[in-house]
Amino acid sequence: MKIVVILISTFFLPLILFCQDRQFVIHNTVFTITADSVKNEWNTYDKINKLYRKENGKLNYLLTYYTYRDEGGDCNNSFWHEETLEIKNDSLVFLTHYYQHTGLDPIPEWRKQIYKVSGQGRLNRVYDKEKYYGRKKWIQTGSAAVAGN
Repeated sequence: MKIVVILISTFFLPLILFCQDRQFVIHNTVFTITADSVKNEWNTYDKINKLYRKENGKLNYLLTYYTYRDEGGDCNNSFWHEETLEIKNDSLVFLTHYYQHTGLDPIPEWRKQIYKVSGQGRLNRVYDKEKYYGRKKWIQTGSAAVAGN
């Protein structure tokens, strides 16, 4: 009996804990984040989070971000990134840290995106900049846009 409990705890408890949703409220709008682990083409697992806005009891998809993503590589280098979400007042701050095995490719090391939540629960991207390795200055990436509206 003890072995059965250990087996169940070892195999199923992490799945149950990993699949739980996270909710938060901004401007009386409920947001939900779902987490999933998906096998990718490199035979590793990406950790994917999806952000939804709850409207009339239904989840309205807004965007996807990766807490871990294996981007594979070529014969000279391998790439991956990790992304975090921080909630600051009425804004969502996404910070992406890009990694590479050799450090030789000219890719950004960091990307920061800030989405301001309107009174109606809409996301408006107000900041989108990158920073390269060894540099102090953030530079503009894509143009400010509206997401998931």
